[in-house]
Amino acid sequence: MKQIIHGPRRQCANAGVGILIFLSICLCGLVIFQWVVQSRLRDLVEQEKVEGNKLKAERQDLENKSRRYSDELAHINDLKLKLEEERKTNLAALRNTTNELVRLRSDFSFSTNMLTQTSNALVRANTNLLTQNKNINELAAQTHKAMEERNDIANKFNDKAKQYGELITNYNTLATQFEDFQKQVKEMIEKQAEKK
Repeated sequence: MKQIIHGPRRQCANAGVGILIFLSICLCGLVIFQWVVQSRLRDLVEQEKVEGNKLKAERQDLENKSRRYSDELAHINDLKLKLEEERKTNLAALRNTTNELVRLRSDFSFSTNMLTQTSNALVRANTNLLTQNKNINELAAQTHKAMEERNDIANKFNDKAKQYGELITNYNTLATQFEDFQKQVKEMIEKQAEKK
């Protein structure tokens, strides 16, 4: 048979049970609060990871474009060198043709036929020179445009790198705040334990 406890012992027991219930409710509230904070932090970390991955992908794309433009610039420079060599060859041919014209003028018997042939050669050489000059000017314009695009890509890459650095800084700040929060919770629990 149970004994019914009356008096101060029962009141102490009721007070102890009330304190235990209060502490358990406080602990549940603290657990819920910490769960909400951690879920928000996890969401922020996931967002940071997604942003970081986007920045990495954009960085890789910009690096690929930069490599491709560098290759195109090298190709354009090679073409420019080839055209310059052709221009030099044509200038040498033009000099030879001019010398031949002088020699042919000295020989009057062949002057009429040779003069016509030399004039045609000069026209071709001049046409080639004009065409090559036009090509060189077009290549210079393309090179200038490619350089501007490369500079634009480099500026975009620098902007994305700066954004990535800011994201890392924000992440580190959040991690520090979370560690501070955990320390505060630990101190609160230790204080509650000391009060017992």
